[in-house]
Amino acid sequence: MAKTVWIHRAPAIRLSARRGRTGPSLPCLALAAACAFAACQDPDGAGSAPSVYAGGYAEDGSSVSVAGYWNGLTWHPLPNPVGEYDSFVNCLEVSDGVVFAGGSVLDDAGTYYPGYWAYGTLGLLPKPDDHSNNDIVSAIAVSDGEVIAGGYSLDLGTSVAIAGYWRNGIWTEAANGAGEYDTHVDALVVSDGVVYAGGYAVDASDVAVAGYWVDGTWHALANPAGAGYGALVFALAISDGHAYAGGLAMNASNAAVAGYWVDGTWTALANPAGAGRLAMVTSLAVSDGHVYAGGYAADGSNVAVAGYWVDGTWTALANPAGAGYSATVKALAVYDGEVYAGGYARDGSSVSVAGYWADGVWTALANPAGAAYDAVVTSLVVR
Repeated sequence: MAKTVWIHRAPAIRLSARRGRTGPSLPCLALAAACAFAACQDPDGAGSAPSVYAGGYAEDGSSVSVAGYWNGLTWHPLPNPVGEYDSFVNCLEVSDGVVFAGGSVLDDAGTYYPGYWAYGTLGLLPKPDDHSNNDIVSAIAVSDGEVIAGGYSLDLGTSVAIAGYWRNGIWTEAANGAGEYDTHVDALVVSDGVVYAGGYAVDASDVAVAGYWVDGTWHALANPAGAGYGALVFALAISDGHAYAGGLAMNASNAAVAGYWVDGTWTALANPAGAGRLAMVTSLAVSDGHVYAGGYAADGSNVAVAGYWVDGTWTALANPAGAGYSATVKALAVYDGEVYAGGYARDGSSVSVAGYWADGVWTALANPAGAAYDAVVTSLVVR
């Protein structure tokens, strides 16, 4: 039986999941999603200030990306003992006070290995197949003491990605019924012991089909534009037995439309700049019967505007650098009725500044290397 191997290493992410057949933009968009988190509630009802955990990365003075997370305003780097190689946190969960940070690690041969940190130590997960493959953890959940990490394995020979998840270190492939075509897991939820893994599967016509696997069984989600247009799931939530899957669906004009499916029924989320402008859902939460969908919408100048929809109503989140600079929501949480949206905002020098908005108010998370280096929040937990 394969087991998790624990080492003192930090993970790295492969920044392009492209497998060569799904079109120039869809697989790259898939990694924008990082991890989806369900709504978080005040555990004691006292209204005390919550703890905000924000996972991601910060470039160091040599422009090497360093994995880590912020707890409040304090940065916690996750060291890579292999050396000065890029490392990233793609997803985050906090259970019983322990921070679990999922991603992948780049070794000295240039190959990515999947794993997650707990207590600051990286547990390498067994590679599903060929050890020359690049393997990515893109989503993580902790349930009843079990760690479930979703992602994919990219075959470097065929450039085909195989989706699946590790449950306590054991790999389960998320099969593509269409054959040997790309699949991705980009979101993961465990509910009543059942694993829901959201993402996409490329069909025989090389079209990305949105959907999710339930304990390994595929459920396709229809694109209202028709079977010939791609769609992706980036975020997943389970509430009262209903499955919510957020992402995008390409329309007949080949523009990405933000939206979400509830038990297979599509709800489009309007871009205030118009239907021809790109918009997508990267994160999702359901709280007190309301659906919160975080992401971004391109404005009339094709600048990405961070924001979120609540039951279909758009709230833009201001970039403190001004309206001409892009910003993106990559993760969303709801705590005690307050919306927390994590991601990044480009500053006047086009540097990515990590941070989060709490009910629309921006909190920057400092990069210890200084303001000249990029930092990004990819995942968010509020407790």
